[in-house]
Amino acid sequence: MNENKQSEGERELAIDEIIDDVLTFLGYPAEALSPEEQDGFHCDMTPKEHELARATIAYMCYRLLLMYRMKRSNAYRSAGGGVAMTHYSAEIRQEIADSLGISGPSSSREDEVRCLYKMASKTEDEDEVYRKKFGSIMEGFMEEFDLDPGSLGIVFI
Repeated sequence: MNENKQSEGERELAIDEIIDDVLTFLGYPAEALSPEEQDGFHCDMTPKEHELARATIAYMCYRLLLMYRMKRSNAYRSAGGGVAMTHYSAEIRQEIADSLGISGPSSSREDEVRCLYKMASKTEDEDEVYRKKFGSIMEGFMEEFDLDPGSLGIVFI
């Protein structure tokens, strides 16, 4: 895909920045980036808390990075927008898998990221406190990088 040049002074949105904000503002420990230990526990987190932390990272990274890359490339305005979205989706899921230490074949890694995404999406729908915390972080990024979720249409992970 041909990327448009960034405006001078415009910062690039990086996965590390999103992860840092999720860990900081939601109070997750850095161990959330590591796969679950064999005994099922990671530091002071229960397996369920650990999985939700990883799911939150996957969900937020996917949504923000997809909006950012589609905006930066102007692909959503072209006939090839669907192809670009498919390309970026796969690329982003691989980056998330790398960040979360998910190993295995490419398709398995993407499937695990999809499962994490669905878990966070369900939690966002069901838990108002989580939704508010999560939403405020998302809004901050969307304002800072001038992202519009409506420009993507329906996004399937």
